[in-house]
Amino acid sequence: MSKSIIKPIFSSAMSQVTVGDTLSSDDPIAQQIFQWLGNLKLLHNVPFRYLVPDERLLPPESIKFFHLDLNWVNALVDGANSIGRYATGLDTQTLYNKVEGSLGQGLTAGSTLTARNNRPNIFKAPAPNDPAPFEVVTGFLLRSKVVKGWKNLQVSAFDKNNYPDPPNREGTALPILRFEHLSEEVLIGIFEGEMYRLDIHEPSEGLHFGFDMAQGDLLSKNLRNPIDGTNAGAGLSPTDLNNNQVFRNGNAGSPTTGNPGGQVINLYNLSVLLNQKLNSQGLPPGYTEPAASVLIDGTSKNVSGLSDTMNPLVSSDFALQMIEGVGMVSFYNTAPGDPIDCTKNPA
Repeated sequence: MSKSIIKPIFSSAMSQVTVGDTLSSDDPIAQQIFQWLGNLKLLHNVPFRYLVPDERLLPPESIKFFHLDLNWVNALVDGANSIGRYATGLDTQTLYNKVEGSLGQGLTAGSTLTARNNRPNIFKAPAPNDPAPFEVVTGFLLRSKVVKGWKNLQVSAFDKNNYPDPPNREGTALPILRFEHLSEEVLIGIFEGEMYRLDIHEPSEGLHFGFDMAQGDLLSKNLRNPIDGTNAGAGLSPTDLNNNQVFRNGNAGSPTTGNPGGQVINLYNLSVLLNQKLNSQGLPPGYTEPAASVLIDGTSKNVSGLSDTMNPLVSSDFALQMIEGVGMVSFYNTAPGDPIDCTKNPA
């Protein structure tokens, strides 16, 4: 079997590959070999019981972090390459020497490049095209009902070079090599680099309007600079929201008594209050709307219950203030002396 089928296919595919140009071959078999070996490096097709031999190592509602032992991975790939050694049959070590010598370097480089490019290619993103060996690979395993309930979870990982300053998300996140569900409640993520902080969050398209939390269940609202969107250093306190009739249904509670829910927001009054607070901080918005509505007969009628001089924000400035990001949880891989707590509430 090996001499009649495996050997000719392997020999033909590998003869197309050179060290200097590992992926130049148009031979589909060569491409499949690179893909298969690249997947092995990311633990595809490795039985889960080899990764987590005992359920107690990954109990329900837990997350575990790991470093990938590259010596173990290289041994795994070396074992996969052994099919080429076996398939040499009675040839005078021609193919054997290729696999063990210069071609072995080409296989390693090609499979590594494929492992790096696999995910970017799926999402039509720029690929690194780097065949250099992996130096540090880290990852996590998450077992939780959250994985089942929020199937579109996303992750970002950062190394320690981002600290003690908060992470700069523009191009400094660690490359994601693998991120997928292993079961309904188990999620695996593998990154190139040493992970210091891991952010698990809902998909970014889940942006919405919302308030911030003060103490307990009390609501507040931090404000943004209308010019550049940065933190304005001021906000609306629970008392501000309560005293300015922001919540229509006072019987259901108020921000100063715990805000138990069931309230309807008076968006007009909230918009007026945001405008007032921004002006008091020397950050006037670009545009405002008149407080009185003009009826069909040309007369005006106050619809807010507030003074006609208290104007609301236009929709774009209102959205800038009220937009909130998605829910996110951050984990830190800290040790004594590490720059932790760069922010009390990572966001």
